Amino acid sequence: MENKAKHKLILDKVQKSLFITLPISLVIIAALTITVFVLRRNDFATTVLIVTFILIDIVLILLFFYQIAYFYYKIRSNRTLLRENEYNLHRSNLFYNFETFARKINVTTRFMKRRKAYVIAFKPTKTSLNSSTITEVESEVNGYVADFLIEKFDKDKNLTNKHDAYCYSRGIFYIFVCDNNIDVNKLIIEIEEKIYQIEQDHDFRIFIQPNFGVAEYNPAEEKEFSIFELTNRAMEARENAERNFETVLYFSHSMRTKNDADDIKAISNAINNGEFVVYYQPKYNLTAHKFTSSEALIRWNSPTRGLLSPYKFISTAEHAGLIHRLDMFVLEQVCKDLAETRRKGRRLVPVSINFSIYEFFGNNFVNNVIGVIEKHKINPSLIEIEVTESTTGVNQFLTISILKKLREYGLRILMDDFGIGYSNFNNLRTMPIDVLKIDKSFVDNIVTDVKSREIARFITSLGLQIGLEVIAEGVDNAKQVEILKKFKCSTIQGFYFSKPLPKVEYEKFLANNEFEKGAR
Repeated sequence: MENKAKHKLILDKVQKSLFITLPISLVIIAALTITVFVLRRNDFATTVLIVTFILIDIVLILLFFYQIAYFYYKIRSNRTLLRENEYNLHRSNLFYNFETFARKINVTTRFMKRRKAYVIAFKPTKTSLNSSTITEVESEVNGYVADFLIEKFDKDKNLTNKHDAYCYSRGIFYIFVCDNNIDVNKLIIEIEEKIYQIEQDHDFRIFIQPNFGVAEYNPAEEKEFSIFELTNRAMEARENAERNFETVLYFSHSMRTKNDADDIKAISNAINNGEFVVYYQPKYNLTAHKFTSSEALIRWNSPTRGLLSPYKFISTAEHAGLIHRLDMFVLEQVCKDLAETRRKGRRLVPVSINFSIYEFFGNNFVNNVIGVIEKHKINPSLIEIEVTESTTGVNQFLTISILKKLREYGLRILMDDFGIGYSNFNNLRTMPIDVLKIDKSFVDNIVTDVKSREIARFITSLGLQIGLEVIAEGVDNAKQVEILKKFKCSTIQGFYFSKPLPKVEYEKFLANNEFEKGAR
């Protein structure tokens, strides 16, 4: 219900009950007075009648005062709820907070007769992973979602949904549903579609990406029902869904296995101590017969464990919220190295940098990238951004918007690992990309496996036909190079030409290498 209509309706009901109780109490008091003063008989029947009237009147008076206390309690709690919703939802309604949500469920579950129940947790918008504040636009979106839930659950007051409830608490919506009342997956799809419709109808220009966590209570497996434990499970599932870029994730106890605290602390200390270094792997252009670009690759030069590849620490860094510092370190270091190479008058070639998918959800990603490039006065054409298809699979609107801005600034965009995971040929049509990279898994077996060879041929032909440079990565031998050359693949990256090199060795390699000498 809009505005304060629902608030007024509840108070009206309480007032009506008071007005009914008070006259009844007065009537009984009058009847008792008449009985005492008119009959004035000291027999047993009169005594019983008087005592009965007194007890009835005491009960009604207690009920009367209870209703008065309840009336003022409802006024106070409703005012608090209205203030919360005006801030969080931009709505003056009685959409439940967690306190009222939990109270209702704890009362109604007594009558559930040990049925299965579910809690769904979701957040309509995706903001910075480290941000706990709610913007004005987010509040508006949340308000429209709250309107939808009120309309969906409150319009039908029949027996099928009398136990269902919903609330908004600390940026998260929670929905409680009982088994056989509502199909959970169908409900989630309906909510998701409504959220995207809200974005389209109002053009909020905010990153809409709901991730749903679901927790199930099964009375056959658990004796005790706890709404607090169930909501915690749903929240954990939602957070895991967000990290893994899944729309819906059901809770499992394995989710509670957390990253080793020592590893996280070690990575954080390594960043502070400058233990991370950037290596460069050159890319050889088969048409120009020279190295025309390279890829920046991070390494951890640990004093205790030696030189570690990204596979040893990137996943932990992402889950620990440290990936932004690593990504920006690589960009900063690449720009420093390019500036130094330029100052020394040595050979400059563009460098591609991989950014974690998490960067696309952070605040000011584009401004941060441009800021570092301008800080070191680097020509934007010397910086290339590599994104994986998983990045494009999460939210195309956001991804296209970010990539367009970077591309307009002068950066080239490379789609990495094409052909695996989230592969979608529609991305080639919609995404503003310049380069297509064939995943190493297809190149590995290109000599011996017909299917791998034909897939590589197809991807290469497709990329060239739509005007993209095609890079084959993970090329380790001359036979692979010859096959890719026949496919007219543009560029080769791999150990056949060079392994990843530290800056000094990389500069020497560009200045003097056998591959470019032989092509002259």
